[in-house]
Amino acid sequence: MIFKYFNSEFYPFLRGLVWLLVWQGVLQAQVRETSLYSSYALGTPAFSGGANLQSFAGAAVAYDHPEEINLMNPASYATLSHIVYDLGVGLNNREFSTRGGFGTETVGYMNNVSFAIPYKKIFSVAFGLKPLYRMGYSVEDVQGASEQKYTYTGLGDISEVYLSGATSFFGNLRLGVSISYAFGTLSKSILREAAGEQYFILKQQRNRMTAGGYTLGVQYDVFSSASEAFALGGAYNGFFGTRYKGVEQLYSLALTGATQSTEIIREFSDAGVAPSKLSLGGRYRMRKAWQFMGAYEWTDYSGLTKGFLDEKNAYNYGGNHRFSTGVRLTPDVDNLRNYMDRISYSTGFFYDKKYLSIAGSALRSYGWTFGFSFPVSTQFSLSRIHIASQVGRLEPEDKTLPEEYTISFSLNLSLLDTWFAEYKYD
Repeated sequence: MIFKYFNSEFYPFLRGLVWLLVWQGVLQAQVRETSLYSSYALGTPAFSGGANLQSFAGAAVAYDHPEEINLMNPASYATLSHIVYDLGVGLNNREFSTRGGFGTETVGYMNNVSFAIPYKKIFSVAFGLKPLYRMGYSVEDVQGASEQKYTYTGLGDISEVYLSGATSFFGNLRLGVSISYAFGTLSKSILREAAGEQYFILKQQRNRMTAGGYTLGVQYDVFSSASEAFALGGAYNGFFGTRYKGVEQLYSLALTGATQSTEIIREFSDAGVAPSKLSLGGRYRMRKAWQFMGAYEWTDYSGLTKGFLDEKNAYNYGGNHRFSTGVRLTPDVDNLRNYMDRISYSTGFFYDKKYLSIAGSALRSYGWTFGFSFPVSTQFSLSRIHIASQVGRLEPEDKTLPEEYTISFSLNLSLLDTWFAEYKYD
């Protein structure tokens, strides 16, 4: 009976569930960030699209592929032809310069874990886990003749588990929807040390965020033929029932590190908001080889509460505007005799006008991406290894604020269900 059940049509769902459960703990344990600007809002937005999309700067809202998962638009799942397992990892090197000097740090992390199942080329479902925001920083500031030193630190992440469905029942029009649950804990602290004192003062706040979420996606083929195709895409991501729950505490620490006293300043459990995002874009395909993509994203941070353990309060939140464009070349994806012809080559460029302004100074970031997509084996396999790299810069208008330079690498392994099949020969 058990053998029959595991060989039934429900077997792909069970494999996907096991895949997700195995990796979700690893992903939660590994998500990290090193940006000084991650102290604001909910942290630095995480790119959870995978290396296959990052390679062309994430300009993917109109992108679809029969053997790839596109986490940026659930409508794209409608074109999947096989069951797909997708696992992503990343490595990020960030360098920053300030008036006080220069620093660098490198971290590795797990990225998305995803699983998608098509059904008779009409309907597809997908579920998985992906990061939304990452926080990680440590800054020291020495003030006054008394040489008081303040150390500001923060650590945490917010992730999202999701379930998606998509259909191509309407011909050239593809529709998709995702429902999700976002969760995570952000921890911030301020440590004060002064020369001659026998103890330190530590102020700490732990804030757990939970929210329901949804994404509505659409893709439309304006025209499509063997020689060329043009498609438009759009997606809207929002949250509801957002809640922040935590505690703010004051510690007195001896020089040995032992806790002298603890005082709970306040406990809170408040309703709030989370950033919503609108994405629009297009894709043009020339033959089967060339694909050109462009996208615009607007994310609204204006409703976020300020003052999350920040005493200066000299900043404002607004809208984040991102423009991206990219190109992908696959010389001949159907040529089983030539492995090099089936490799995909991608590159892209992005520009961000940031949601954050500090003391009236706006921030912007821009960068270049490139990547490759390799078939797992020389013949017959549809599974792929995607590798992407990004070189970027974040700069404020006020040159006294820190500038950041990043070099990141990401890798995604996309295993199709045929990769697990045992071939039989007569």
